[in-house]
Amino acid sequence: MIEGQNGVTWEEWVALARACEDLHHDLRLFWKVLLEENGNQIKAARRLGIHRNTARARIRTIRRVLAAHGFTYDDTAENDRHW
Repeated sequence: MIEGQNGVTWEEWVALARACEDLHHDLRLFWKVLLEENGNQIKAARRLGIHRNTARARIRTIRRVLAAHGFTYDDTAENDRHW
């Protein structure tokens, strides 16, 4: 069951799925590897054979796409989706 997992509603899961659909394959792969490397940008970049500045640019792009779908990086916001 996905709904209720970690306090995430079904609507939030759907919004995240839609945001992921807007990400190019390279960005989805980078995000997956970044998560596997516990957020370590340098390790993720090395695994994918990209420059660290390219990794940072991809993170900015991912954040923009997520923000367009209502997700924020600010853990203190009360009415926004968080990631």
